[in-house]
Amino acid sequence: MQEPIFINKELNRFLRNIKGTTTLGVKGKNFVVLAADRRATAGTFIVHKKAKKIIKISDNIAATIAGLVADTQILAKYAKAISGLYSLEKLRKPPVRTVAKLLSNIMFASRPNIFIAQFLLGGVDYKGTQLFNVELFGSIQPEKYVATGSGSPIAIGILEKSYREDIPLNEAKKLSVKALTAAISRDSATGDGLDVAVISEEGVNFLSEEEIKKLIENSS
Repeated sequence: MQEPIFINKELNRFLRNIKGTTTLGVKGKNFVVLAADRRATAGTFIVHKKAKKIIKISDNIAATIAGLVADTQILAKYAKAISGLYSLEKLRKPPVRTVAKLLSNIMFASRPNIFIAQFLLGGVDYKGTQLFNVELFGSIQPEKYVATGSGSPIAIGILEKSYREDIPLNEAKKLSVKALTAAISRDSATGDGLDVAVISEEGVNFLSEEEIKKLIENSS
């Protein structure tokens, strides 16, 4: 009989050794801000310095990715494909929770094999702004603000101190950049710059290098 996943010592040891990256999300009244660093690591080796960890899923949804590259890529492709089919069949934008639930079902159904992946899904739908944390084993948690990865203990402290539900967009962008910059400065597995995306009724907008640079200067 196969050993249950929650007492599989080899798996637990493997999961404890997964380190690297910092991603975060902040939900406002009519927007969601996602941010992520660009460093991809394999243990202590820096594999890539311009990794894209924020992915556009549909016109109203984006996601941050963390975990094994192959696992996150294939799951992101599934999410994009299903979101596209939903829009064609229903003639409307996919609900954020529906996409989060799709990822959850795939990840949960793969047991005892698992996808080493974690997603933060942010978007705007008929229910308003939505931010979900989809974790390793397929659990879904709605969030107002959240951080994942090896630098998350640093980032979450800054988010928790300054977040408020009525936070305006410009302040949310500054807060996200401040939290991620702090993680970069203290966590060796996080670094090489950052990306920021804003999801609103206008769609998914990735901030330019100049915009991010100004936010870093203003948030310090």
